[in-house]
Amino acid sequence: MEEQLVVAQNEGDWLLAQDLLYRLRTLHEDTGDAELYKRYDDELDGVNRRISLLAQYAQRTLHDLRRQEMDRYAPETEFPEYNEAFADEWKERLRDINDRMLKRALIMTARDHIAGAGWKPLARGVVSRPCASSSPPRR
Repeated sequence: MEEQLVVAQNEGDWLLAQDLLYRLRTLHEDTGDAELYKRYDDELDGVNRRISLLAQYAQRTLHDLRRQEMDRYAPETEFPEYNEAFADEWKERLRDINDRMLKRALIMTARDHIAGAGWKPLARGVVSRPCASSSPPRR
């Protein structure tokens, strides 16, 4: 399963990676190997974030991944075509956000963050978290 996971991550098949990580995490849930369980749990969180970003900003890509998943698990089932009507929905939700609002939100976040350490740890945290377009985590 580990080899399949690496292939899925390298190919950007995030739904398969999610499925495999969920299974691996579940297999190690009560084995006493807390470190391995945590590793799978952390990787699953990262993949879930990627899928969430795809759902928000790259619906066509997520649709293609869902088609692949359906072909993998139920090839005889017909899968609907992508609906363009909702393709730019995310742009509409963000339309009224401007630079001033974003800057103010960032200032408030840095000021009110529980650690109270300013910008540096927040920026480090953003950079260290995988996003939908970044490369897969290293093993």
